[in-house]
Amino acid sequence: MNYAIIDIGSNTMRLSVYACRGGHVNVLFTKKETAGLAGYVTNGMLSTDGVEQCIAVLKLFQESLLGIRIDGLSVFATASLRNVSNTQEVLRTVSRRTGIAVEILSGQDEAVLDFIGATHSVGLENGLLIDIGGGSTELTSFSNKVITYAESMPIGSLSLYTNLVEELLPSSAEQKAIRRTVLKKLETVKSLAGKQFSDICGVGGTIRAVQKMNRKAGGSPEGFSVKTLRSMLAKVQKPDKDTLRLILKSAPDRIHTLIPGMLILDTVAEYFKSEKIHVSAFGVREGYLYARVLGEPIHILSSVKGKE
Repeated sequence: MNYAIIDIGSNTMRLSVYACRGGHVNVLFTKKETAGLAGYVTNGMLSTDGVEQCIAVLKLFQESLLGIRIDGLSVFATASLRNVSNTQEVLRTVSRRTGIAVEILSGQDEAVLDFIGATHSVGLENGLLIDIGGGSTELTSFSNKVITYAESMPIGSLSLYTNLVEELLPSSAEQKAIRRTVLKKLETVKSLAGKQFSDICGVGGTIRAVQKMNRKAGGSPEGFSVKTLRSMLAKVQKPDKDTLRLILKSAPDRIHTLIPGMLILDTVAEYFKSEKIHVSAFGVREGYLYARVLGEPIHILSSVKGKE
C-alpha cells in the first residue's frame, strides 16, 4: 500500500508518501513548503491571506500526487489551525476549494503520535520527547516505552519570533524574553514538575536543523549533547560569516526561527537537567501512519488516556 499524508504546520506544510509493506514503512516521496501560517494570525484568527496561502500549498501538493499511485490520503493540521478562533470557517473554506477534509489533531494527540513515530527511529526506553513546531511544543515523557505524560504547550519557534522579535535575529533582551516565556509555560506543566530526564528524543524541523548544523561541523549523526547545543547557540546568537554560511547551508528557510527554536530546546533541557539529545527522523506524520492507518497499538498509561 502507498499512503500519502499532508501535515499543515504553523511554519511548514509537508507532503509525505509512504510505501507500507508488512508493517514496515519506507518514505517514497516528500515535499515541503514554508507557508508560515502562524505569521498570518491576527487577533487570534487566521487571515484571508493565510487561508489562501494554505489552499495554494494544498493545491500544489494535489498536483504533485497526480503522477504517483496512492491508495489513501490523510490531511491533518496541528497548532496552525488548532489554535485559531476561526478553525471551523477555515476548514469549510478549504474543503469547498480543494475537496480536502482536514482533521485537527489535539495537542495531546500530536504528542502521542510524535512518540509513536519517534520510537520507530530512536531506540530509547526512557526519557522525554520534545517536538518544537512553529506554533506549539509537544512534551511526552515515557518509561519502558510506555507514555506517562503527553501534552502540548502553545508556544513554538515561529510564534515566539512573531510575538517577541523585531529584527531578523533576536536581540539579547529578546532572547531573555523568549526564555522567560518558555519557562513560564514549563512551570504550568505540573505533572512533570521536579522530574529529571537525562535523555531527550527530539523530533521536528527545528531539531533536525540543529542536527544538520552539528553534522556539517563534524558532529555525531545520531544526536548531540546539551553542551554542544549551548556551544552552537552561542555561535548563532552573534554569528560571524562562517556561522551564517553554515546556517544558510543547513536551514536557509529557518534563519529567523532557528534561534527561538534552539532557545526553547535549551530552556527545556536546563529545566529537566538533560544531558543528551537524540534526533529522530520520524515524528507526527509517521506516528499518524502507524497508529491511525496501520492500527498499531498505543502503549500509554490509563491516567494519560483519561485526559484525551
